[in-house]
Amino acid sequence: MKKIITLLLIVICASLAAGSYGALHDMITYRISPEYYTYYKFIEFGLTESYDQKVSNPLLFAAASGFLATWWIGGIIGLIIGGLVLAFSDSTNKQIIIISSINTAIIFAASSCCGLIGWLWGIYLSGADEALYIHDVLLQADEVKCMTMVSYIHSFGYIGSAIGFVIAIMKTVTLKKE
Repeated sequence: MKKIITLLLIVICASLAAGSYGALHDMITYRISPEYYTYYKFIEFGLTESYDQKVSNPLLFAAASGFLATWWIGGIIGLIIGGLVLAFSDSTNKQIIIISSINTAIIFAASSCCGLIGWLWGIYLSGADEALYIHDVLLQADEVKCMTMVSYIHSFGYIGSAIGFVIAIMKTVTLKKE
């Protein structure tokens, strides 16, 4: 019974950690491109009904979009990683929580590193001086460049999370063999 409660604790903590990471991540990337959120993310998560809806605290909305985008995947990752760690029948609850926390840190580190690479890649690729129409609004070339950077940061971050998840699983399986 204690291990089930430990697993539930891991899932809840992983969900909160992922949601917090997403909130912070989106607050940072909002500073790079408010347009990315105004024309895409706020609408996607139902925080606004249209791109021209004014919000009193856009950073709070960015944090909300980041939390909503990530909390649930943190729960799934926590369930899988926590379940694998629970496969250690001789592990104490304290060891299970420590191993799961290390695995979570690996995933966050991989996501952050890949997000940084995505930012650099976005800088490299966003050299075009072209304007773009989104929702019948003409965005200037510099706004398009910033949206491109944020898009790459997000995409590379997802790739990094997947890489970190695979590393965490391999690390857990390796520990089981030892």
